[in-house]
Amino acid sequence: MRRAAILLLAPLGCHEPDTQPASWRATPDVDVQAPWQVVQQDDDVIALRFDDTAHGVRVFLGPSDRWSQAGASPVVDGQTVGHPMLGVPLAIGPTQTVTVRSEGHDLLVRFASQPLQTLTTDPLAPPDPALTWMRMRPRNGSWRMVMDGLGTLNLPTTSAHPSSAGTKLSGAFGTMDVETDAPEVQTFWADGVWQLSTLPSLEARAPYPRTAFTWAPDGTTSP
Repeated sequence: MRRAAILLLAPLGCHEPDTQPASWRATPDVDVQAPWQVVQQDDDVIALRFDDTAHGVRVFLGPSDRWSQAGASPVVDGQTVGHPMLGVPLAIGPTQTVTVRSEGHDLLVRFASQPLQTLTTDPLAPPDPALTWMRMRPRNGSWRMVMDGLGTLNLPTTSAHPSSAGTKLSGAFGTMDVETDAPEVQTFWADGVWQLSTLPSLEARAPYPRTAFTWAPDGTTSP
């Protein structure tokens, strides 16, 4: 990745939906160490820089009057990609707790929402919260993204094809192979964004599937 001294935080190229009434949001619990640092924290967003580069992560504490849903997106050369790239399904309601942690080069974001038993008619559903874990790691010009639990992907692309890993996406924003062990998913494609939701896995009694991909923003093959 190209290195720079400042992480640009202004518009950041992030799509913001039409204004809607602000929703209640949890107060985030943030504890990160070098090479991660918080450079902005507002009521509905946290911006973090990776080392001394123009790369980082934005954590969205939506839904709010600016963001359609809670989640996180990578920041590449000062530009936020996705809205958000990894998100919490709107159907499970506002998050109850949000934690942001670092483990070396990995940034971990954890959203906990309402109890699983309130989201399904399954009498065996536990009272445990619906969880969406996100692990994001920049490495050698690419990003590794792992999402555990019920979540959504919003990935910019111009083509999507089956691959040995699952689904191969490519376009102006780079390439990625998406794989998931979710037994049930729902996919959409609208306005140049390929969307995947693992929420249907809840009805298959699999509320904690893993979905992962490596994204090469410059279109080269990931290491």
